[in-house]
Amino acid sequence: MALTHEIESYLGREELLRFIQRMYDITAPGGVYINYDVVGPEDKDTQVYALFTSTDGENPANVFPEIDESELPDFMRSLSTKARFQRFIKDFRFEEGDQALVSHETIDGSEYAVLRNADLCDFLAKKDYVQSWHSEMHERFCFWSYTDWVEALEKVGFAIGEGSAAKQNNWLIENRFEPAAKVFTYENGVLIPKEQPVTNVMIVAEKPLI
Repeated sequence: MALTHEIESYLGREELLRFIQRMYDITAPGGVYINYDVVGPEDKDTQVYALFTSTDGENPANVFPEIDESELPDFMRSLSTKARFQRFIKDFRFEEGDQALVSHETIDGSEYAVLRNADLCDFLAKKDYVQSWHSEMHERFCFWSYTDWVEALEKVGFAIGEGSAAKQNNWLIENRFEPAAKVFTYENGVLIPKEQPVTNVMIVAEKPLI
């Protein structure tokens, strides 16, 4: 449970694929490997337009103040969602060298952050982990969609069993995602509201008897 994103984040894709192969190898014929973890949306590479909430905290000019490490959780807690995103976009995967890319566009007087849907979902999923901010900035949650998981598991020989699906954690959506941002796609000059993403995946991977 909640293991595979750690492997991807700290050890890399090849180790994740090796882990999946090993799970197949050690599973008895007729047995199952069950994976429950965070997951990315199917349209993870779609460019989305996010209008972040700025009224749920402070909006300092500098989100990198010279403070003691012990003071960081309280500082992060004091920030608005918009200000936390400004910090996130600099901190996220910085040491790994594969940071999220963001641009900004002003539409009808409002400034939107434009970025990959997967990167936005990573932010929304972890923006409230202020107590462990630095460690969370190393971890990718949304690197694979449900379809990606199915393909990787089937490639080594697993069959996908009943009950497997991408799911929404309703509490996360209602308390963390919806209050934080209004999210759109932008097509033909029109902002189109985007539905809330899935947050988790449950996969029952069955090893065939033969």
